[in-house]
Order: sequence, then C-alpha cells, then structure tokens
Amino acid sequence: MQQNTEQKTAAVPLYEAIATALRTAIAQRVLKAGDLINESMVAQAFNVSRTPVKAALKALIDQNVVYKHSGRGVVVGPSNVKQKVTRLSSFELSALEPFGDALRSPDSWIQVYDDVEREVCNHAIFGPVRIVETELAKSFDVSRTVAHEVLMRLEGVGLVEKDPAGRWSIVPMTAERVRQLYEIRRYLEPPALRKSVEHIPQEVLNHMWERLEAISKRYPNVSEAELDDLEKDLHFRCLSYCQNEELIKLLGHTQALLINNKHMLGGYLKLPAMDPFLEEHRRIMQALMQRQPDAAAQALDDHLRLSIDKTIERLHIVASEPAKHLPSYMTALRDTP
Repeated sequence: MQQNTEQKTAAVPLYEAIATALRTAIAQRVLKAGDLINESMVAQAFNVSRTPVKAALKALIDQNVVYKHSGRGVVVGPSNVKQKVTRLSSFELSALEPFGDALRSPDSWIQVYDDVEREVCNHAIFGPVRIVETELAKSFDVSRTVAHEVLMRLEGVGLVEKDPAGRWSIVPMTAERVRQLYEIRRYLEPPALRKSVEHIPQEVLNHMWERLEAISKRYPNVSEAELDDLEKDLHFRCLSYCQNEELIKLLGHTQALLINNKHMLGGYLKLPAMDPFLEEHRRIMQALMQRQPDAAAQALDDHLRLSIDKTIERLHIVASEPAKHLPSYMTALRDTP
C-alpha cells in the first residue's frame, strides 16, 4: 500500500488495531481461555477482510496471547497452558462486534482515498473498468466498511457508479461526457457565482488573490496540489457562498471533471509552457474583488467554455498512450456486453 500523506504515516495498521481489539475482548473476558476463534469468525464480527485478521492473529501468537489449534484457528490463552477448547456459538461471537467499532472510524477512508482516486482517474480514459470492493479492502489492508466509504465518496463526485446488482465500476471519461459535464457547469456555476459575490468575505478574496498571484509568478514550477487549490478556490470555496445548498449538491456530480483534470495536468501530463487557466482565473478574481457579479459570472462562463476543448485535447493525448497497469482490485470490462 502506498503511503502518500502524513495521515497515512501516522495511522495504525489495521491488523494492529484488530489485535488490540482482540486483546481488549480477552481482558474483559468476552473471549475466555480455551475459546477457539479463526480468521473467518473475526472478519465477520469486525466486518473486515481476512487478510488483516490473519496478520493480527499471527501477532497474538507471537505474543503468546493465543496459540495455534491442531485444527483450524487459534485458542485463547498461552501455549504452555492446556485448556479445554470451546467453540463459540453465534450468540457468543456477536458479543465481539462492539470491539470492532474503533476500526470503523469516520475518518479511516482518508487513509486510502487519494490513492484510489488517482487510480480511478488513471483508468477512466481507457474504457469500462470494474472495482471489486472486497479486493479493494484487501489491497489496502482496510475493512470493507472503509472500502465501501471510499467508493461511496467517489460515487458522490461522479467518478464511479454502482449497477443494480451492487457491482462498482469506473464511469468512463469520454469526450462526450466532458462536453455534457461542462454544459451542466455552465448552466449552474455562473449563476451560483453571481449570487455569491456579495457574501464572500473580503479577507477570503484577498487570500485567494495572493495565492493566485504567487503561483502565477512561479509557473510552471508549481505542483499539482497548488493548481488544484486554485481550482478549489474558484469552483468550490467561492461558490459555497451562494446560499443555495441544493445548487451546490447538484454541482457535486460534476466534480469528476475537476478531479480528472487535476490528475492529468501536472500529474499524468507535463505542464504546458503557457499557463492553462491562470489568466482566466485572474479575470474572474478581479471581478470578484471589485464586487461585480455580472462580470464575474460572464468571466466564469468564458473560462468554462474555453476549458472544454483543452480538456478533450488532454484526454486524447492521454488515451494515445498505453493504458496503465490495473491494480489488483480492478478488472477491465472491455469485452463485457
């Protein structure tokens, strides 16, 4: 599993969290000396994949907290003390479930989201690809709950979708989809920005302007993250002041465009010699600083219109290159009806 953020570096590996949860269950005598447990039981009780459970049980064996059974599984207690082996009933097994709550932190998805988002964007250009939720959990050594949360969030921004059978797949980013998404954005974003102008605090605009100017002076010696931050300033932070939550929700699905552009521009593709959108952003920001709603809305519409051909051109360039290797949790569907 790749480790790209400080949050990931600081995160406790899932198998360690599972081992801790099992030690707690033993200390509180929910699991008692002589109880027989196995990978399948623990995975079911904690709603995680078997891979981290296997590693957790090995760690507990090494610590002499449990020992291998002659059959399948492990027995609670030190290996040098003979115990009467007891198989847990389904009722007793259900008592383990609360000990898995800590494994399902609301923020656990953050640990793997960026890596999965990048892989999804890398393959969205090359045709239909299925994502297997159980394999995703196994690949990143996380619970299925976390894997499902990642996929739900990717669905919310239009990058993946689920079919009636509950199977996940990447939504292909084609030229036609680019045109359709930009059409939606041109209908929604300029009016939203017009409504936002009077509500954006001056200090917020000043900060955005300073960031835009600083990055413009250093271009092309800028990072993918810095360019993405400029896009978020205009297309998320400014629009968030429009005081229309339903409109913001409607725009959520079009984020697939911004996210794909983020990974193509400066990531998959080399930055062009001329800046890709900085001057267009500057005209919009100037209108915002001067509190001119109509001018800001028009400049934004011009920016979106000009972005269509740029984005399609980038798609064609990327699509002309060999497709990247699929990770273990993805399967190509090109030959599937």
